[in-house]
Amino acid sequence: MGIINRFLLFIYAGVVLLAALFVIAFATRAISADILVNEVRFALHQSVTLTAFIVVAVFSGYFMLYSYFT
Repeated sequence: MGIINRFLLFIYAGVVLLAALFVIAFATRAISADILVNEVRFALHQSVTLTAFIVVAVFSGYFMLYSYFT
């Protein structure tokens, strides 16, 4: 299994874990629905920003190494 596949599997496992925690919190009413919706929106915004940063970093690193070795 390549490093990219392991990384994607790690991201997927994290997303599933967060989704499970939100479902448990909503089902037990530990957090009100309004707060939960705001937390989900914040998490999605942060994950989009983080994902964009990771994609840019990976591709720029790849092209830097590619240009260095060719």
